[in-house]
Amino acid sequence: MERYLETLDSYDTQSEGGSKRKDRYVDNEEDDIFRKSKKFSTTPTKNQEKRNEETKIDQLLIMMSHLTDDIKEIKRNQKESKEAREKLIIENRELRKENAELKQENIEIKEELREITNHMEVMGKHRRINNVVMNGLRIDTYEQTGLKETINNFIKQHIGVEVKIRNAHKLGEKTCLVELENQEEKRKIMEKKYKLKEIRGLKVYINEDATIREREIQKTIRNIAQEERNKENEVKIGVKKVWINNSE
Repeated sequence: MERYLETLDSYDTQSEGGSKRKDRYVDNEEDDIFRKSKKFSTTPTKNQEKRNEETKIDQLLIMMSHLTDDIKEIKRNQKESKEAREKLIIENRELRKENAELKQENIEIKEELREITNHMEVMGKHRRINNVVMNGLRIDTYEQTGLKETINNFIKQHIGVEVKIRNAHKLGEKTCLVELENQEEKRKIMEKKYKLKEIRGLKVYINEDATIREREIQKTIRNIAQEERNKENEVKIGVKKVWINNSE
């Protein structure tokens, strides 16, 4: 009996050990299956992450390439802008130089014109030195002999002097240019011409054969004289002069 019980105990022990071994075997298999399952489940995720990282890197490289191209374009534009700006500076400097030269030329031209004008004024005055202009005397002929005779008779009758006339030219219906023989003949007329004002109803005037500049001066003087007469002042007009109340 005792031997039988021992045999049972031994069998139970073996059975328990076998059962434990079996349990361990089952547990190990489950662990292997889990690890394999975990391996299969995690591997695709890591690959995807790797691909995502590579995609990001590629995108960054593309962006950097575009950025590099943009920087090159900006630098090229800056270089072109700098060159254009330098060109404008040079052109502006040249224009200023040309402008300064033109101003100097303009000054020189004005000076030359002034000298020419003065020279012509002197020459014109010299040619007119023996001339007088008569206004208000109607003469129907343009012929030299008839003009000279009519003018000479008028001067002798109304001024009271005899003069030698070299030439006479009709400038208008009542205007004649009279060229006298010399300054002495002209002086005779100019000293006595005031007598024309004393003749009632006669409106004939004898004046210097003035240049354009001298005529402008005399016109200004006449305007001043008229204004002063309107103020009831005593006025006398001379060559390039005016007296107001006996004051020049």
